[in-house]
Amino acid sequence: MKSIFAFFLILSTTFFFSQNKTEIYVIGNIHDSVPNYHPKTLFSILEKIQPDIILHEVDSEGMKEYESDKSLKGNEITASNLYKAKFPETIRLSFDFEGRNQYRKDQGMVPADNLSVKLIDSLYKKPDS
Repeated sequence: MKSIFAFFLILSTTFFFSQNKTEIYVIGNIHDSVPNYHPKTLFSILEKIQPDIILHEVDSEGMKEYESDKSLKGNEITASNLYKAKFPETIRLSFDFEGRNQYRKDQGMVPADNLSVKLIDSLYKKPDS
């Protein structure tokens, strides 16, 4: 909740005291690299729009992992780490409810991304005849 409050406080301060318009970009992202979309692709998008604030769809625990776990290789993690290194004044915050991962585990809502991808990929395969 503090993160959301801080985000809105910063956003409203920027809005009311800036001569420029405030722009909000929402970037849809796939987590795993593919030949035509990888961390450098996302990093170049970030460099082009130069955000002051980056919000990640994780809770505060997930954000701590982003900042400390060097083995994480997702597109958004790698790209935002590169961007934060180049632009250290960038504010990077979590933007999801606290305990979301544990809640999903407790409710049996384990991410099923791979199942969805396999189903979509199966549509491209010729049926055996």
